[in-house]
Amino acid sequence: MSAGVTESLWLLARIGLAAQETAQLRLKLWQIEAQARMRLGMGGLVLTVLATLVGTAAIGLGLAATVVQLHLAGWSLSAALALTSGGAAFLSLMILLFADRALRGALGG
Repeated sequence: MSAGVTESLWLLARIGLAAQETAQLRLKLWQIEAQARMRLGMGGLVLTVLATLVGTAAIGLGLAATVVQLHLAGWSLSAALALTSGGAAFLSLMILLFADRALRGALGG
């Protein structure tokens, strides 16, 4: 082989090795990014669960305060509990229906 052909083959081999190293580096970078996103996602999930628990406690305290206020306003305790739980159930049903409509719209159904 001539010197030019040998030099061209070596150049092609170096280009191939550089391409392989680039592909390996891109794969490693992708793995690192995926791990970072997973950590952020798990942190977000934990915070969402915590916020849900705190929100549920706040709603419960608000409902209890409503029952107390109705009882202090002259309603019997059982009537205040029934009115408050009925109102909460109605509100939950309305939110559920709105969520169902939004999901059906988002899914194209």
